[in-house]
Amino acid sequence: MTIDISIIIVNWNVKNLLKDCLVSIENAKHTLVIETIVIDNASSDGSSDMVKQEFPGVILIANTMNKGFAAANNQGIAIAKGIYNFILNPDTELEPDTLIKMHSFMELCSDVGMIGPQLFNTDGSLQPSCRRFPRLRFQLFNKLFLSTLFPRTYLNGYMMGDFDYLKTAEVEQPMGAALFVRKSVVDKIGMMDDHNFVWFDEVDWCYQLKKAGEIILFYPEAKLTHHQGKSFRLWRNPFSGIVWLKSRHYFLKKNYGIVKALTYVFIDFLFYCIYASIIIAIIIFFINRFA
Repeated sequence: MTIDISIIIVNWNVKNLLKDCLVSIENAKHTLVIETIVIDNASSDGSSDMVKQEFPGVILIANTMNKGFAAANNQGIAIAKGIYNFILNPDTELEPDTLIKMHSFMELCSDVGMIGPQLFNTDGSLQPSCRRFPRLRFQLFNKLFLSTLFPRTYLNGYMMGDFDYLKTAEVEQPMGAALFVRKSVVDKIGMMDDHNFVWFDEVDWCYQLKKAGEIILFYPEAKLTHHQGKSFRLWRNPFSGIVWLKSRHYFLKKNYGIVKALTYVFIDFLFYCIYASIIIAIIIFFINRFA
């Protein structure tokens, strides 16, 4: 039997959200032949046992250590048999027609390599879910606070503040919470680069798709809820900012070259020095004024 879609979910300590996600998948199958693959990254909350007991039809890979986002996804991609791979976060819930709409759209548009669906927050509000690839001008806009002052313009370029989420349109990188991609495209470009433990792995994957000439679309007709960042909130620690910078640096060096990657580092350092100087000047001013 031909499998239409392989749904690949990497889970870490969000058992209840994972359960809701798997229930929503069951309710969205309809006539499609679906295989669901859960890769559990050594959760301590009983996630693996829950999957075994309540969803015996789900393929479970229970890792003994947390391998990170890309490496765990690659475990699922390696055994996936579907015509399409659907990379899905465990903190998501599908609408009853999400899978049908994405599958039908991709069947009609054979030139499209990947689509990202419309995401909504827990409260039902729209969740901005598309990004542009990193560029130096976006870095400067951010450091000068222009992206904060003008959030719905091109000055918020990396976060695509000027994007219309009501229209199907070509984009550079949909959010990694939900990526629907042809298996033939994965075979063409390869699996995710698992060098980074977290962050920028899906950015790099999308970059490789675009580099190979594949089209990536945002498709708002397919919708799902994303309870954003639940796993990340559990993982965050005082060093997570450093991990983010290292992951970004690896992406930049790999795809843009060492000179441009170091330019980003220089801009970061320069503006941190400027910010620190301003703060110190303000402190000295108030000390002198009220001493």
